[in-house]
Amino acid sequence: MKDKKKMLKVYHRFLDESGDTTFYGKKKRVIVGENGVSKSFILGMVKLKQN
Repeated sequence: MKDKKKMLKVYHRFLDESGDTTFYGKKKRVIVGENGVSKSFILGMVKLKQN
């Protein structure tokens, strides 16, 4: 049986965020929902495999 060379798989990952990642104010006080703080936070990821 012949030895098969294993091909390295290449993966590309793209991360993107929308909104403000600040959840805590001074002294670790939760500030979500207060004025001046984003009302939503979105995180997305795409993973592509290239042969």
